[in-house]
Amino acid sequence: MAFLLRIALAGLFVWSIGLAAPASAQDRRPLLVEDRQTIFQRVLTRPRATLHAEADGPLTSPLSPFEPFYVYAHEDDWLEVGRSMFRGPDGWVRKDATVPWRQNIVAAFTNPAGRERNLFFDDRERLEFVLHHEASVETAARYRQASIAGSPIPASGVLAVEPGEFVDIRSRLYLLPILEFVEDFHPATFEPFLMLKVASLPLDATRTVGDAEPDAMAGFDVGVVFVIDTTLSMDPFIDETLAQMQSVVARIGDTDIGERVHFGLWGYRDNPEAAPGLVYRTREYLPLARRDGFDAIIQALRGMEATRTNSPGFPEDSIAGVEDAVEKTNWAPEGRSFGGRYVVLVTDASPKAPGDPNARSDLDPASLQQRARESGIAIITLHLKTPSGRANHAAAESAYRVLSRFDDAAFYYPIEGGNRAAFGRQVRAFVDGFTNHVREAMGQAPEPTGVEDAAFDRLGLAMRLAYLGERTGTAAPPVFETWVADKALEDGRVSALQPRLLITKNELSTLRTVVSTVLDIAERGQGATDQVSFFSQIKDAMVRMSQNPDTLVNADFDTLGGAFGEVLADLPYQSEIMEITESRWMNSSTLQREVLDRLRGRLLLYERWHDDPANWTALSEDAPDGDHVFAMPFSALP
Repeated sequence: MAFLLRIALAGLFVWSIGLAAPASAQDRRPLLVEDRQTIFQRVLTRPRATLHAEADGPLTSPLSPFEPFYVYAHEDDWLEVGRSMFRGPDGWVRKDATVPWRQNIVAAFTNPAGRERNLFFDDRERLEFVLHHEASVETAARYRQASIAGSPIPASGVLAVEPGEFVDIRSRLYLLPILEFVEDFHPATFEPFLMLKVASLPLDATRTVGDAEPDAMAGFDVGVVFVIDTTLSMDPFIDETLAQMQSVVARIGDTDIGERVHFGLWGYRDNPEAAPGLVYRTREYLPLARRDGFDAIIQALRGMEATRTNSPGFPEDSIAGVEDAVEKTNWAPEGRSFGGRYVVLVTDASPKAPGDPNARSDLDPASLQQRARESGIAIITLHLKTPSGRANHAAAESAYRVLSRFDDAAFYYPIEGGNRAAFGRQVRAFVDGFTNHVREAMGQAPEPTGVEDAAFDRLGLAMRLAYLGERTGTAAPPVFETWVADKALEDGRVSALQPRLLITKNELSTLRTVVSTVLDIAERGQGATDQVSFFSQIKDAMVRMSQNPDTLVNADFDTLGGAFGEVLADLPYQSEIMEITESRWMNSSTLQREVLDRLRGRLLLYERWHDDPANWTALSEDAPDGDHVFAMPFSALP
């Protein structure tokens, strides 16, 4: 679908808008939400809403659907509204021409691979009827089939069906503002889930969902970047990877399938300043590129060898290696993205912990996984559980399961005993699986890989659906207000819609400052006395920040999560940081370390997102850079 969605946006977030306002703009501020000190009342306009010079006065101008406004005053059936919290009201609009929008949260589709397409209902009761029906799965299937066929069942209340392709939030801002949410437990699986009241409206409805360009999958190909540990004792596994690649050449080297599978190669070690014989921390042996044949990857693997120098400690800097593969690889050479994007990590040791003096940065597995997922890159980990690393196995598995998550699956593959033959079989299964992803895109049947891996098959489908959605311009269903579940109707364990926080570039900049301030205060404190005053020091810092009238921060909080603003308290979002009181903080040094390590990783994540122009979208032609928006996953919040 070629249309874009108009989405609601306002500066709810509790941080600085960052632009100096004219003095006259300081005279009036929007009305606060009840029981809140930093959250203002806002509304979205309905279709055919109009702006008036005064309540019940002459019309000034028509308004676009979904235009966000702050509320400055109520008068009978009218609202005095303004587009900015600093420049005062722009006029009046009828209350019944608006929709209240308390949180600046939006819903984004997950990839539909491995689940049924979601249904949008006209009211909450119809959604609940399906969820609690004794034949819930069958009822939803009947409603879905009828709606897809163009003959919806009137009594079903179904207004729209999710597109069959992946509606990709990264390439097309189609967000669905969440107007209300109700938390409950899925009646079949007892998993927590949300019933969401969302809004969407196409600006250009000249195409219908599912309109596809001819041969939309004709250009689908895959890019695979191997990231291999090249420290001591890794030579056998480098050699085995080479052997499997040579086997691939023998099977598909001169076929049309082989022309669509492309490789890159990185090696990583540890801190060369601590052990100069290591020579490098990370090295790109082969840039990912579209090439004819496999000679380049074969020669690169032949040129890769393990060091003979001991590293400083058993954990290696695998995070640096994966980060470079994700960030420094050109995933869209000549402006054309690879349809499937994969990083395959081969390692026998855990990553270095945040704060390790020999780690390149404080980036943690969860933050790196977020960055990769937002770029549509799947990280796959082959963990060699060698006997010498037995004491490190549990720590490595825990970290790599987090790093290797892609939607609802973790692509973590342990190789027990570090067995070379088992490792070779898995590498071969991966490469055969990548070629199967291409075969299925071309309409061909997949070939046996020797390993049953339903999750890996779904990953290939997810990549194809994302590629198809991008190529066909698929957008969200053309409805205005509707109710939908955030989990699959047939399985409450599977995510269908992901709530996200809509944030401006200025707001993210201030969030980064708040996180940095908290870390600075924590790291300056060394003794018990400093920990006792930790909360009071943060409050003092927030008070100083609040002296800037353009900055809205919360200096009155009881938990550490409260330092990051009132908005977190109103989100359908759970984080341990929200429950950390001053006494709990003082009594647990382990908790302190865990929280600070996580915040260090979040700070690096925010910096990368803030500085990447590809993340930001302008909602209007004249929007300043600081007002461009980004939809942040809840999992990336502090």
